[in-house]
This record gives sequence, structure tokens and C-alpha cells, in this order.
Amino acid sequence: MMQQLYTQTTTTYAPPPPQVTTTTYTVQQPPPQVITTQTVQTETKRSKYPIHRLVITVVRCRRLAKKDAFSKSDPYVVLMHNQVRVKTTFIKNTQNPVYNQDFEFRGVLEHDEIVINVFDKDTFSKDTFLGEIRLNKNDFVNGAESWYPLQSRQGRYDRVHGDILIRLSLNYS
Repeated sequence: MMQQLYTQTTTTYAPPPPQVTTTTYTVQQPPPQVITTQTVQTETKRSKYPIHRLVITVVRCRRLAKKDAFSKSDPYVVLMHNQVRVKTTFIKNTQNPVYNQDFEFRGVLEHDEIVINVFDKDTFSKDTFLGEIRLNKNDFVNGAESWYPLQSRQGRYDRVHGDILIRLSLNYS
């Protein structure tokens, strides 16, 4: 008999060794923040408003319109602030009146407006409008003396010409 030779081959399966993957992330850190504390001294400016006492001097007018038929105008000036209404004396028969009259207004606030109207005094009819100016916070400069051109009333077209010289004096206390 013949002997048969058998070879037996045994294969064993071994899993591959585990692969270890190492991933390194580099996170940029912000530079360390330095906090500094600084004390700043500020001066708080006192508001200019309310203006305790505002003195408006109506100095004079020039080149006013001639509205009377037989003579020159008899002009006077009316100043209004809130409910206060004051006026100058009228000067007869002139287009360039000189008044030099002072008017005092108290407690003028930042958004207040002072309206100054110029009229021609008429004896037998309604007084004729000659022009107006409106003063606001931009005009309130202490000691300022300026010529202002007369303008039409708001919302109307009045034929006006001429100027008015106004002096302002402010007192905050």
C-alpha cells in the first residue's frame, strides 16, 4: 500500500495590527489681551439754555418799503416770544427809522424762536406789514449786532424790502 502523503497546510488569519492615526491641530490663540484702565477727567459744560435773560435792542431799520399813498411809512417794530408781545414806538414819515429801544425776554429755551415784525402804522385802516425776521438759537450770540434782511411771512408772498439792525445781549445767571 502505498502511503499517501498528505500535507496539511493550516492558514491562520490574524487581523492587521491596528493603525493609530494621530492628528495634531494647532489652534492659534489670540495674543493675551492687556486691559488698561485709564481715568479721564472731563469737564461737563453747562448748557447755554435756558437763557435767563435775553435783551434785544432794536437799533434801527433802513430802506423800508413806502406803503402810504401820500407820505412815507410810519414804521414800528413788534417782537414776539411765546405769549409775550412788545413793540417800539412808531416814527412818523420815514423809511429809515432809528429806535434804540431795549426789550427783555426771560427763560429763552434752545428751540424757541423770536419773531420780529415791522409794520406801517395806519390811522384809518389795518396796519400794513413791512417785513419780518425770525431769530433762533443760531442767532443768539452775546453782544452780536447784525443787519437782518426783512422777509415775507411764512406761507405768504409779501412784497417786502429793507433791513433791520438788532443787537443781542445774553445773561445766563
